[in-house]
Amino acid sequence: MTATWQIAAACGAVGVATLLALAGWNDAAAIILIVGMGIGVVVTDAAERRIPRALIRIGALGAGLCMFGAWVRSTELEPVANALISAALVGLAFVVVYVWRPQSIGFGDVRL
Repeated sequence: MTATWQIAAACGAVGVATLLALAGWNDAAAIILIVGMGIGVVVTDAAERRIPRALIRIGALGAGLCMFGAWVRSTELEPVANALISAALVGLAFVVVYVWRPQSIGFGDVRL
């Protein structure tokens, strides 16, 4: 079971990253989101050999909010579209590896 501090760290990272994205500090927002989510995910995955759905959902929400914040500041859709296309391609690569050699990667990694 995911510890409360891991969920709190992930939520805090999402909140701070969203505020940074709205302020126009997109690089800092990405770093905070990745580090905050990474702490919860890595600790849980190392201890339990799984990535909890709650953390994945919080991370997806955070990524979406940061993209929205960046879009609000720039009003251009191209960066958001590039981010969505890139995420889809990376996700497809994980799915291909999972289907090709399921023992080499867990489905939690694919969802992440």
